Amino acid sequence: MSENQPNAEMDEYYRRTRQPLFRNPTTRLGKLGCGLLVVLWFFVMMIPFVMFWLASGQSITIPRGGIPEAEQYPRWQM
Repeated sequence: MSENQPNAEMDEYYRRTRQPLFRNPTTRLGKLGCGLLVVLWFFVMMIPFVMFWLASGQSITIPRGGIPEAEQYPRWQM
């Protein structure tokens, strides 16, 4: 009987201390927030690639649509 007591104490200890740091979201708002965080993290991880692209002499251009000679009047250019 004395052998079961330490095992029961250890089982209780592991049950109390082995909790996950982050729980999976269960609400729709929590899932949406996690999805937005993943997208934001993707953009943060892409920053070095964008900097290398710009450092190599390339440009990023978003053209305007529906006007003649749209390449001469970009909406946004870096």
